[in-house]
Amino acid sequence: VRDPFNPRHRFHNLVLAYSAVVFVGFLSFAVFCGIWAPKALNWALRHLVIFFNVSYPFTTVFGLLWAAIPPWIVITDSFPFALNAINALTISLGMKLIEFNVISKLQSMVGLDENAIGMTSRMDKVAVPIKLRAIIFGLQSGWADIRQKKDNSFWISFGGEATINYVRMWLQVLVMTMALTVVIALIKLIVYGITNTLYFYKVVMPLSFAMASALNYISSTLEPFRYLVVGNAVTLMPRWAELLVMLAMLVGYWVLQSRDS
Repeated sequence: VRDPFNPRHRFHNLVLAYSAVVFVGFLSFAVFCGIWAPKALNWALRHLVIFFNVSYPFTTVFGLLWAAIPPWIVITDSFPFALNAINALTISLGMKLIEFNVISKLQSMVGLDENAIGMTSRMDKVAVPIKLRAIIFGLQSGWADIRQKKDNSFWISFGGEATINYVRMWLQVLVMTMALTVVIALIKLIVYGITNTLYFYKVVMPLSFAMASALNYISSTLEPFRYLVVGNAVTLMPRWAELLVMLAMLVGYWVLQSRDS
């Protein structure tokens, strides 16, 4: 902060002061324990490693949840959440604008490439089997550390080639599931449009959302899979695809509302 005594910078000063206190405190604790209590430091670091491993479920569950929503909608013909469509879309677009603003500032500050942003956002969908394997091995190492009194205070790898195979199989299942979701949703829309017009207007938004989300998953995961097999380049960035999906849903909702009125 260039002017630390300016009242407008009070919040930033508090954040910096808190970060400095935490950093100095942890560093002092590590130095103190390393000199006078190495066994206590080893014990603390082992439990920090275990805590890091067991935190993976919190990030993995969300990836599986959002991947399961499009097939669920196609099966049930309805959204799994009871949300107001216009409010949910408006808030989502607002969050997306904030995301674009933050990323644009980072790009101008550090020269961040759009392809790097796209590959990073794809990792949430691609790295699900890696996180699941990390959960399993983390629980195994935690059990060996706590119950069997083994030393797990070091980092180990759980197999590079096997990890690639798991990721490849996961992408195959994901792309196939999303492709079936698109086909089944399209068939349902055609059948309902011909046989039951009233029900068609009821399910057109959920099924359209399922198709758009499934296509977004395909566009985000097909290229990483092809890259793992034969190599390929990135084209459409996921954040732009997500923005187009939200805008299409908002326009479709307004069209249906105007038709009903």
